[in-house]
Amino acid sequence: MLGRLSDDPETYRRLRKTLDFELVFGELRERARVRQTTDAISSAARMEDAILDVFGETNRAFGLLDGLNFSERTDFSVIAFLSLFDEIYSLNQDLLLEAHYVPSPTSKYWKGPEFPGVTPPSGWREMKPGERILGAWQLSPTMSTEAGHQLIYKLHGSVNWREQSGSRLLVLGGGKVETIGNSSLLSSYFEHFTSRLMAGGTKLMVIGYSFHDDHINKAIVRASNEAGLQIYLVEPRGLGVFERYPSTAIRGPNELDDLRITGVSTRTFDAIFRGDSLQLQSLMRFAEA
Repeated sequence: MLGRLSDDPETYRRLRKTLDFELVFGELRERARVRQTTDAISSAARMEDAILDVFGETNRAFGLLDGLNFSERTDFSVIAFLSLFDEIYSLNQDLLLEAHYVPSPTSKYWKGPEFPGVTPPSGWREMKPGERILGAWQLSPTMSTEAGHQLIYKLHGSVNWREQSGSRLLVLGGGKVETIGNSSLLSSYFEHFTSRLMAGGTKLMVIGYSFHDDHINKAIVRASNEAGLQIYLVEPRGLGVFERYPSTAIRGPNELDDLRITGVSTRTFDAIFRGDSLQLQSLMRFAEA
């Protein structure tokens, strides 16, 4: 991202300082909305193009991978592990899961993955990984799903989803709650997500989430406080991921401190599934209990 925007000094400096492309993009987009000047609109558009370019490069790299597994040992299969869950929720908008993930039928007798409310290109399930990242997915008129499929909800849309107008359904930068509210599909996703968290006795394994999205945090905190949501955290920073300003000497109130944490692994996901049997046992106890 820095290389693509190195000739835009102001944007480059903000990226270097914050290391948060969504924050910077949100600022540029808001400035373009308020000022309506050529320079402001151009800066926001350039960064959006850079973001989409990075997504494209990332997805092409994903298409070249052999798969999701890090080990040839079947007892360390990432696919078999992910297949244990009733549903998968993702805030990522890349196409890694679309390219490679097919749930194992031995875990819960899944027929395959399904992304509710969107329709992939014809023949998508039979395509090779490099082909699965090509083409746009269209929004479906209904949220109906086929029984026996593992449902995957991309709560912030996806880089290849298209609305009827042809515009992308992709939640980036600031104003995420408003963007979600303007989309019937993403609103339905978020309502489903919160209802499952509040169902009582729900377990949520959180892998690689930075806890920077307030609307997601509020849903998790409420379910933890009111519905007994249990959380297992896979995060190298451990509970330190909740620290919004870790360099601050005096800590302010943080609602995340009261989350019901059932377990924590500070190993990276790939390290666990390359052969860390102790950590994998910990994850499996939570997933299978």
